[in-house]
Amino acid sequence: DVAQAYVASDMDVEMYMRVPPELVDAIRSEPNDSRSGDWMKNITDVDHFLDNPRMYMTRVRKALYGAKQSGRLWFGHASEKLIAAGYVQCSKDPCVFSARNDDGSLKGIVVMYVDDFLYLGSASAFNGFHKQISKDFDVTIGSTDQRDVKIWNGLEIRRLDDGRICVTQVSKIREMAREYKTVLDGLDNGRRTKAVSPEYSGENNFDPNDGVDPNNMTPEERETLRLYQSMVGSIMYVATYTRFDVAHALAKASRLMHRASIKHIRGIARVMRYLVEHEDLALVYDGTQCMPGGTPRIFAFVDSDYGGEPMHATGEKDLGRKSTSSIIIMCAGAPIYWKSKLQKSVAISSGEAE
Repeated sequence: DVAQAYVASDMDVEMYMRVPPELVDAIRSEPNDSRSGDWMKNITDVDHFLDNPRMYMTRVRKALYGAKQSGRLWFGHASEKLIAAGYVQCSKDPCVFSARNDDGSLKGIVVMYVDDFLYLGSASAFNGFHKQISKDFDVTIGSTDQRDVKIWNGLEIRRLDDGRICVTQVSKIREMAREYKTVLDGLDNGRRTKAVSPEYSGENNFDPNDGVDPNNMTPEERETLRLYQSMVGSIMYVATYTRFDVAHALAKASRLMHRASIKHIRGIARVMRYLVEHEDLALVYDGTQCMPGGTPRIFAFVDSDYGGEPMHATGEKDLGRKSTSSIIIMCAGAPIYWKSKLQKSVAISSGEAE
């Protein structure tokens, strides 16, 4: 983890901000003969500055948190440092960097997620990487156990005795269960029926016809919409990383983010209950399913329905009779990519839909 990562990079435009009150208080507490520094060279009257701080502006030299370009600047700055350290940026995934030894063998892989680095390699290679990167950033090691990563950005990683790797998000799912306990307990009038699938069978859980008018909502409807958006956002974090089994239901739920009603709360609560009751489902990666020499086997499965979206008139854009495409890519026996998306146009045959 890199502390204060964004401010490690320089701002790329001329930007100014009001003087922070904390800075004024810090200057006021200093003795008069200690008030010096480059940041004060343009202040001719310090007393006037302290009495009227809102009449002054300060130039932003670093990429502060909150500026829209800060994330991009930090990523560019971090990438430059990794490349300078001998790592090559992946052309397919710019957040992955790799380095090789003189004999061509793989030395290590660095995965960057915002301000977190995940290093894959030997302990000696990691120590060299940590020493190199610490020259430019304030880096904190999340775990003293350098052998196995157990938790990274909410992912819970376990190595089984036979060498397989399990990836789950049990803690995140339990956190959702606690946060939305009232909604889940009231689902189906309190009946604890087993959620064997993410959606209720035989009904449209996310029918746009049941939505509200986004331009004419009551305070109660706005509160319901905020609850719906919050629940969809929580599930999306899990569905994106490990739970591909709710991807299709979440894709349909996401189309109602601006007009969901109390009826749709039931649908999204069903998805969440399914996750809670099946929290231990894991992605299991098995190295024995690789080809001789360790090269991974990659399989891609693509399919679609035909006109599966029911007819409805939302008052905005009719989505009826469109087909849904889906894809899942497997590596080492478990998914590494998945997606479910409504097609943009209406297909007139199953062949066209696929």
